[in-house]
Amino acid sequence: MRNILLFSVGALALAGCDFAGSTSDIAAPIASLQASALPTTPDADGTAPDVFFEIQDAGGRTIYRSDVATDADISQGASAAISEAITVRSSTMGLQVAVFDFDGSFQNSRRMARSLPFTVDELAATPSISLGSNDGSTTTQFTVTRGTAQ
Repeated sequence: MRNILLFSVGALALAGCDFAGSTSDIAAPIASLQASALPTTPDADGTAPDVFFEIQDAGGRTIYRSDVATDADISQGASAAISEAITVRSSTMGLQVAVFDFDGSFQNSRRMARSLPFTVDELAATPSISLGSNDGSTTTQFTVTRGTAQ
Protein backbone atom coordinates (compact mmCIF):
# COMPACT_ATOMS: atom_id res chain seq x y z
CA MET A 1 0.00 0.00 0.00
CA ARG A 2 2.80 2.35 0.86
CA ASN A 3 4.42 1.78 -2.57
CA ILE A 4 1.18 2.72 -4.34
CA LEU A 5 0.91 5.88 -2.25
CA LEU A 6 4.52 6.87 -3.06
CA PHE A 7 3.94 6.19 -6.77
CA SER A 8 0.78 8.35 -6.75
CA VAL A 9 2.51 11.22 -4.98
CA GLY A 10 5.46 10.99 -7.42
CA ALA A 11 3.14 11.05 -10.44
CA LEU A 12 1.36 14.14 -9.11
CA ALA A 13 4.67 15.88 -8.44
CA LEU A 14 5.85 15.26 -12.02
CA ALA A 15 2.57 16.32 -13.63
CA GLY A 16 3.72 19.94 -14.07
CA CYS A 17 7.29 19.21 -15.19
CA ASP A 18 8.48 19.75 -18.76
CA PHE A 19 10.07 16.33 -18.97
CA ALA A 20 6.81 14.68 -17.94
CA GLY A 21 5.24 15.69 -21.25
CA SER A 22 3.05 18.52 -19.99
CA THR A 23 4.38 21.27 -22.24
CA SER A 24 2.68 22.34 -25.43
CA ASP A 25 4.80 23.52 -28.32
CA ILE A 26 4.19 26.90 -29.95
CA ALA A 27 4.42 27.80 -33.62
CA ALA A 28 7.46 29.78 -34.76
CA PRO A 29 6.35 32.15 -37.55
CA ILE A 30 9.45 31.93 -39.75
CA ALA A 31 9.01 32.48 -43.51
CA SER A 32 12.61 32.48 -44.71
CA LEU A 33 16.28 32.39 -43.79
CA GLN A 34 19.09 34.23 -45.53
CA ALA A 35 22.85 34.26 -45.08
CA SER A 36 25.33 36.60 -46.76
CA ALA A 37 29.13 36.67 -46.93
CA LEU A 38 29.42 32.92 -46.40
CA PRO A 39 32.92 31.45 -46.44
CA THR A 40 33.66 30.19 -49.97
CA THR A 41 35.26 26.78 -49.79
CA PRO A 42 34.60 24.53 -52.78
CA ASP A 43 33.50 20.92 -52.40
CA ALA A 44 36.08 18.15 -52.67
CA ASP A 45 35.02 17.65 -56.30
CA GLY A 46 35.83 21.32 -57.07
CA THR A 47 32.20 22.40 -57.50
CA ALA A 48 30.29 24.98 -55.47
CA PRO A 49 29.06 23.83 -52.05
CA ASP A 50 25.80 21.95 -51.55
CA VAL A 51 24.15 24.18 -48.95
CA PHE A 52 21.37 23.65 -46.42
CA PHE A 53 20.07 25.60 -43.42
CA GLU A 54 19.14 24.43 -39.95
CA ILE A 55 17.34 26.15 -37.11
CA GLN A 56 18.83 24.84 -33.88
CA ASP A 57 18.11 25.27 -30.20
CA ALA A 58 20.79 26.53 -27.82
CA GLY A 59 22.09 22.98 -27.36
CA GLY A 60 22.57 22.48 -31.11
CA ARG A 61 19.53 20.19 -31.54
CA THR A 62 18.00 20.53 -35.00
CA ILE A 63 14.47 21.96 -34.99
CA TYR A 64 14.23 22.53 -38.75
CA ARG A 65 16.35 21.50 -41.74
CA SER A 66 15.92 22.90 -45.26
CA ASP A 67 16.37 21.04 -48.51
CA VAL A 68 19.90 20.86 -49.90
CA ALA A 69 20.69 23.37 -52.66
CA THR A 70 23.16 21.52 -54.90
CA ASP A 71 26.18 23.44 -56.23
CA ALA A 72 24.82 26.68 -54.79
CA ASP A 73 26.26 29.95 -56.03
CA ILE A 74 26.84 31.54 -52.64
CA SER A 75 28.65 34.59 -54.01
CA GLN A 76 25.43 36.57 -53.45
CA GLY A 77 24.47 34.67 -50.30
CA ALA A 78 22.09 31.79 -49.75
CA SER A 79 18.45 31.56 -48.70
CA ALA A 80 15.75 29.06 -47.84
CA ALA A 81 11.99 29.60 -47.90
CA ILE A 82 10.09 27.81 -45.16
CA SER A 83 6.65 26.48 -46.03
CA GLU A 84 6.13 24.05 -43.17
CA ALA A 85 5.22 24.54 -39.54
CA ILE A 86 8.09 24.92 -37.10
CA THR A 87 7.35 24.44 -33.42
CA VAL A 88 9.43 25.29 -30.38
CA ARG A 89 9.03 24.66 -26.67
CA SER A 90 8.87 28.31 -25.65
CA SER A 91 8.68 31.72 -27.30
CA THR A 92 11.71 32.75 -25.19
CA MET A 93 13.84 29.75 -26.18
CA GLY A 94 17.14 30.71 -27.83
CA LEU A 95 17.34 29.70 -31.49
CA GLN A 96 20.21 29.88 -33.96
CA VAL A 97 20.47 29.58 -37.74
CA ALA A 98 23.27 27.41 -39.10
CA VAL A 99 24.38 26.95 -42.71
CA PHE A 100 26.08 23.72 -43.74
CA ASP A 101 27.94 22.34 -46.73
CA PHE A 102 26.35 18.93 -47.38
CA ASP A 103 29.00 16.26 -47.93
CA GLY A 104 27.12 13.07 -48.72
CA SER A 105 25.30 12.78 -45.39
CA PHE A 106 23.98 15.22 -42.81
CA GLN A 107 26.35 13.78 -40.17
CA ASN A 108 29.41 14.50 -42.37
CA SER A 109 28.31 17.99 -43.34
CA ARG A 110 30.59 20.91 -42.54
CA ARG A 111 29.12 23.91 -40.76
CA MET A 112 29.92 27.05 -42.72
CA ALA A 113 28.49 29.58 -40.25
CA ARG A 114 26.09 29.93 -37.32
CA SER A 115 24.11 32.98 -36.19
CA LEU A 116 23.86 34.68 -32.87
CA PRO A 117 20.74 33.56 -30.96
CA PHE A 118 17.21 34.97 -31.33
CA THR A 119 13.80 34.14 -29.88
CA VAL A 120 10.30 33.82 -31.33
CA ASP A 121 9.26 36.76 -29.13
CA GLU A 122 11.96 38.94 -30.74
CA LEU A 123 10.85 37.89 -34.23
CA ALA A 124 7.18 38.57 -33.39
CA ALA A 125 8.05 42.23 -32.70
CA THR A 126 9.52 42.96 -36.15
CA PRO A 127 9.17 41.83 -39.80
CA SER A 128 12.72 40.44 -39.77
CA ILE A 129 15.75 40.07 -37.53
CA SER A 130 19.33 40.68 -38.67
CA LEU A 131 21.92 38.62 -36.83
CA GLY A 132 25.68 38.49 -36.84
CA SER A 133 27.77 35.36 -36.88
CA ASN A 134 28.47 33.33 -33.76
CA ASP A 135 31.59 31.82 -35.33
CA GLY A 136 33.89 34.79 -34.80
CA SER A 137 36.07 33.95 -37.79
CA THR A 138 33.53 34.92 -40.45
CA THR A 139 31.66 38.05 -41.44
CA THR A 140 28.50 36.14 -42.28
CA GLN A 141 25.23 38.01 -41.65
CA PHE A 142 21.87 36.30 -41.22
CA THR A 143 18.31 37.48 -41.74
CA VAL A 144 15.30 35.65 -40.32
CA THR A 145 12.03 36.84 -41.86
CA ARG A 146 8.75 36.55 -40.01
CA GLY A 147 5.81 34.85 -41.66
CA THR A 148 2.50 33.63 -40.32
CA ALA A 149 2.44 30.77 -37.83
CA GLN A 150 1.35 27.57 -39.52
